[in-house]
Parts: sequence; structure tokens; C-alpha cells
Amino acid sequence: GNNRHWLFTAVVAPTPPPLAPTLPPVALTPPPVAPTLPPVAPTPPPVAPTLPPVAPTLPPVAPTLPPREPCLNICFRADHSLCFDISGYGADSVANIELMPYDSNKRSQCWIAAPDGAFRSKIDGNKCITASGKRAGDNVELRDCDGSRSQVWSYKESKGRFVCMEKGYCANNAMGDIRLSKCNDRLGQKYILLNNYVSAIAG
Repeated sequence: GNNRHWLFTAVVAPTPPPLAPTLPPVALTPPPVAPTLPPVAPTPPPVAPTLPPVAPTLPPVAPTLPPREPCLNICFRADHSLCFDISGYGADSVANIELMPYDSNKRSQCWIAAPDGAFRSKIDGNKCITASGKRAGDNVELRDCDGSRSQVWSYKESKGRFVCMEKGYCANNAMGDIRLSKCNDRLGQKYILLNNYVSAIAG
């Protein structure tokens, strides 16, 4: 028959280009890591400076007063404004008793009534109120205590009389001086004994 011959032309695929060599995987460089810092302690609040302890405030101390001792003032009964006082006192001398303005702190106006009836001076316990004589008008003075009747006195509270037991005369105000006089009811013979406290320290 009709023989047919087929010619087949082989189609050759083109040679692909050479492949890039296979590289090993590249590790990615991580971003730089900030160094780990130790934890920071919080800033403490400022500390107040330590102050030394403050001593407590003490109340003011009252000054120490000298001790005081009891005595008597012999004063006008009417208003207590004038009292027996010592004029010109000296340890070795005789001094007159006179009336002077009342001063509760004045030792020369303070007297101690002794059990024997004498009135001793607070300035000097060896000196006593003394009638200088036995007649009306004689002075009343401060003299050494000797236990005589001229130094024994009686206070008659009801009439205010200050009576010397020597002759029974009364202490009388004679223009500021104390003198003996017959007892009467005149104001110059009316006295009162006032309790007082005076410094035990002379001065």
C-alpha cells in the first residue's frame, strides 16, 4: 500500500541556566540587647537630722527665803500705826524706847515675851525693856536683862495698858518717847500686842 514514513523530530528542551549554589542558611543577627542592669533601689525620702533631746522646761524656782521666827509688836491700839522701837541701839549702850511707824520686817520692833514677864529684844535677847527709874516721867529704855522688877511688865488687854510691875506705872506716849506715867484711860496708854514673824537672820 501506500506506505507513509513519519519523521519525528525530537524536540530538545533548552538547557536551563546553571543554578545558584545553595548557601547555608544565614542566622539573622538579632538587634543588640541592652545590658541587664541591677535593679535600682528607690530613692528614700530625706531623713531629718537627729536632734539632741531637749531638756524639759522647768518652772522657775522660787528664791529661798531665810527662816522667820515669831515675835510681838507693841503698837498703838487705835490704828496700829506706831510701835515700840529702839532709838540709837548699841550692843554696849542704853537705848531709849520710842514710837516709830510700824514695820513688820523691822527686828528692832520685835519683842519676845519671856515667862518671867520680861520683854526681850529680837535684836539682842540679852536686852530687855526696862523702866529707868521709879517715878512718873522716867524713861522706858533698853538695858541688859538682869531679872529686876523694873523689867517685869504686865499687859492688861481689856484696857490696853502696858504696866511696869516695879511701881505699877504705865508706859505712856510722851511726844514719841515712852515714859512712865500714872495709869489712866488716855489714848497714849492704850496698846495692843500683835503677833508677827520676822527674819531669823539679823540685818
